[in-house]
Amino acid sequence: MRSFSRADRVGKRIREDVAALLTTRINDPLLKSATITGVKLTQDLMLARVYYCISGDQEQKEAVAGAFARATGFIKRELAASLAIKHMPQIEFLYDETVERGKRIDALLREAAASMAPEPPVK
Repeated sequence: MRSFSRADRVGKRIREDVAALLTTRINDPLLKSATITGVKLTQDLMLARVYYCISGDQEQKEAVAGAFARATGFIKRELAASLAIKHMPQIEFLYDETVERGKRIDALLREAAASMAPEPPVK
């Protein structure tokens, strides 16, 4: 059985707390449309990269990135109050492209399967 490092445990807690903040304490409708997909925390607990995804075009993605930039201070203060750690890590919000990559791979696989399908016999 794998034991989880402190960075893993704190990262999980940050993900849960940020997701809760987005639904309960933050009033920005742009941020309410975001889903927190994961948190990567450095081993020294000094930097937390919070990954999010949204559905929308490039303009909406940029608007959400700006909204996260504006809300970072508030989110960091709220996290500092709920986490029991000596130093609060810096927080970076990054768009998670894995959903788009998955959709692109799925489309390519469907296209390849369609091109490999046997052609009906000619009469």
